[in-house]
Amino acid sequence: MAWDVRQTYYYLVCFATLIMMIIGVVRAVENSLDLAFPEEPYRPTPMDMYERYPRPSADASEPPPYTREELEEMAADEADRMRRQARRRALRNLIGSIALISVAAPVYVYHWRHVRREDL
Repeated sequence: MAWDVRQTYYYLVCFATLIMMIIGVVRAVENSLDLAFPEEPYRPTPMDMYERYPRPSADASEPPPYTREELEEMAADEADRMRRQARRRALRNLIGSIALISVAAPVYVYHWRHVRREDL
């Protein structure tokens, strides 16, 4: 079996696309797990929300602009937004991983068939 440039090209493309498929499968599994078992997002406390949205004036004698219930509701809304954002990010990454696999697989199969045909 003599090695020429064409056969070397086919083997290199097969190697590169095989690595791409392996990376795509690993990422797809990780992103599927992120969707199935999401990580608990950071939940801001009412004090975090109070510090994030301070009083409009520096006068300490004025009452705070938000009640504790409003701050708790704002914190819950923030946690919900973070949860939705994490889910959307995991879904986008999963779609990207599937796209990587679906592009690399046909290229690999095409080139591997040429390699096998030339070896026979």
